[in-house]
Amino acid sequence: MEMNKYSFYKIFFVLIILTSCFLPIIHSNGYIIHETNCNINWMDDWLYRADIEITSTHDSTLVNYTLRIELTNLFNYSLAKTNGGDIRFTDHNDAQLPFWIEKWNENGNSTIWVLIPIIEPDTSYRIFMYYGNLFTLSIGRGDQVFRYFDDFENQGLGEEPEGWHIKQREWGSFEINSNSRIGDSSCYYIDNSTAGSCRFYKKFSENIIEKNLEFWIKPKYLSDSGILCYNDNNNSYIGGSTYFGHDTSVISHYDGSYHSLLSPFQAENWYFFSIQLVSINSYNQIIYDENGTLLVSANNLPYLGNPSKIDYFMNGGNTLSTMAFYIDAIRYRDYVSNEPIIEITDYQQIKSTNILPIFSGTFEILAIVVIGFLGATYLIKKTKKE
Repeated sequence: MEMNKYSFYKIFFVLIILTSCFLPIIHSNGYIIHETNCNINWMDDWLYRADIEITSTHDSTLVNYTLRIELTNLFNYSLAKTNGGDIRFTDHNDAQLPFWIEKWNENGNSTIWVLIPIIEPDTSYRIFMYYGNLFTLSIGRGDQVFRYFDDFENQGLGEEPEGWHIKQREWGSFEINSNSRIGDSSCYYIDNSTAGSCRFYKKFSENIIEKNLEFWIKPKYLSDSGILCYNDNNNSYIGGSTYFGHDTSVISHYDGSYHSLLSPFQAENWYFFSIQLVSINSYNQIIYDENGTLLVSANNLPYLGNPSKIDYFMNGGNTLSTMAFYIDAIRYRDYVSNEPIIEITDYQQIKSTNILPIFSGTFEILAIVVIGFLGATYLIKKTKKE
């Protein structure tokens, strides 16, 4: 049976059409892709985006509110840069939003913080997360997202951290160190004195109502000293007294009460502290270990005194013992107990193009042409033999 060149072309184009139906599924590693018209508010040079819906349950307007976005294994990490450096966020008006990547894990969950300019009460708000641009660099910055932020990343190792101070320098020291929880550096502080407490502090000047202070901390060794306290100018304290040594299995509070930890503090382990300043009278203190296990959640704790704001972020402890710790990724943000609900409604939309609109690049086009050509050639040769 003879087949002319027109039969070859017919087979060729049929195979192209069939291949085009399945190749996007292969390329997406089994994830579902939705095609979207590229002319509708789409960032240039980005191939993919996810739709994120924010629903407010608060009874007042939230202004410059920082939200946490959690990515799971539903997100196709293979389509983004290995460090998440091509991630971008925009609002519904196509304006870019500040963000900071706290954790990027290609094999699991990732955490990204985004600053939302305004969230009206009892409304839904949509933003977009873009990815799929291998030729761009990361622009995420924590200092553009939080009211206060310090990850100690912009100084050389061994230098003193900018904006931080020590009282009684003869008793202690601090420096930028490579032993970090996030990024490449942290701050290492040591108090060698048994004659008094060497204060390590940062002037803060922030009000306390509906705020959240969070940080990572790692005790160098266990000693009978507190790690941090929060003080304002009328000698009031916020944040409790948490000791790495006096009793490593509890956190104590200013009213004499205490809460037991799920497991005791250990030297050389990282811990995450979240202090939620829920009102003028009380706060919540939550502690996780470095694996994300909740160690304690203590609610409605009293302040010592009547603080109106935070003037200093500082250490505190027993003056008769030495102490040392690493601290990293300090952030301070607005916080309401009924935070907005976040839902990623569509993980993977693909940008449409004028040529072969369901494909994202040259590789797919060449693959389709080669498969079509080889398939048509094989079928014609097989038919001629028969």
